[in-house]
Amino acid sequence: MKIIQFLARIDGSGVTTYIRELNKGLQKTGYDVEMVVVKTGFKDADGYSAASTQTLDNVIEYEFGDELTNKLNSADLVIVNSIIDRRAPTRDTWIDLLINKVTTKKVIIVNDHKPAGFRAYYGDLLKNKDFWMSFDKICTFQYTAKVYQDIIKTIGEEQAKTRYMHLLLPYEFNNNIKNNWLKPSEKLRRVTYLGRHAPFKDNHRLVRACDNFWAHDYELEMRGVKATINMSITPNLKYEFDENNEVVFETEGPRAGLRKYSKICRLITNKWRKNNGIALTDNMVDTPRDKNIIYLFDAYKREEGLENLSHSAFGCDFFNLDSGCYGDDFEYTIFEMIEQGSIVLFDYAAGSEIHLYDANGIRDNQSVVDKNLGIFLKKDCSNIENVLSQMDVLMNSTEQYNDMRNKVYDAYAVHCDPIMITKKFMADIFKNNI
Repeated sequence: MKIIQFLARIDGSGVTTYIRELNKGLQKTGYDVEMVVVKTGFKDADGYSAASTQTLDNVIEYEFGDELTNKLNSADLVIVNSIIDRRAPTRDTWIDLLINKVTTKKVIIVNDHKPAGFRAYYGDLLKNKDFWMSFDKICTFQYTAKVYQDIIKTIGEEQAKTRYMHLLLPYEFNNNIKNNWLKPSEKLRRVTYLGRHAPFKDNHRLVRACDNFWAHDYELEMRGVKATINMSITPNLKYEFDENNEVVFETEGPRAGLRKYSKICRLITNKWRKNNGIALTDNMVDTPRDKNIIYLFDAYKREEGLENLSHSAFGCDFFNLDSGCYGDDFEYTIFEMIEQGSIVLFDYAAGSEIHLYDANGIRDNQSVVDKNLGIFLKKDCSNIENVLSQMDVLMNSTEQYNDMRNKVYDAYAVHCDPIMITKKFMADIFKNNI
């Protein structure tokens, strides 16, 4: 069977990781697969996307036209792996191509959880009935997910049931990385948040619980946190807020009348580096730090960020969704932290909802919290002392630290196995109902 993964963008995000990992699974399962990207006339101006994180190899680039149409129709299956940006001048051409010109079997992957986020990137596409009806299958996290609920409103329950298929995130864990893990004794007594600032990742949880972490002598840092407007209005992340969550202003000195910088977090800017004699290229893994300060670093290149993280005893990503519609998926960043040999702090509610799959694609009847596959911190931090007790035990025992990270690695590596997930993916394409 010939398969084409059809891309409208390569943005260096989790979507790019999914495309790459699905491609691995398709190849290893024996399919003839190619990746094709179309020139859309739009390039994301965000310099922190593919250029600084990750991209894809072996992608064939086409322009719109008969050659592209014929190429897509030569396949037995077209997987639309990324959606065109609403700002692209060729957006209508792309939509028309998929609705009216690509006649072979088509599946679209929807990696978005929230309709607002989907609309921000892709405009009013959720309301386009002809677009969604042109696909044989629509692959997303969960049937009850909010984005899919909008699609149901557009195409109706009957058609939505026929087209729905469950999205699982493939990821091939690299045993070469595992074989070169730092020893527990070489790890820093540090918790590293890895990823952008976003409410659903809740990096602010480190701010809310910082005194507890510091009381147990843990360093805290965040890597990948870009100085956005949202970051500026988050209490004590960039600026200082009082007990009523009101902004605090400087009352004297050269910055009188301006917002007072946070006493909890320190944003590591180029200016700060120069003032402190630290090279711009220094990742500051081993640089001595002031106590009781959360160090915040800007965007990172993927390989460098993971290497920096590997020196920390613990990583964290408090991925949580208000809807609770996880579909048994975490985030790729979490898998990468596990792969690097750091023990991950997860969100407790997410961990209570997510179940892993075995080598045969069978869902476990216990959640990852039930299975103790990580350390789980509640959103209100009410169990922080229990979490820190677990961390202290692991830091004080090489054997227990190794046992925990190996157990977690093995379980998630099976759950994410690209071959297992690809087999489920292809089987689901030929099912007629959920």
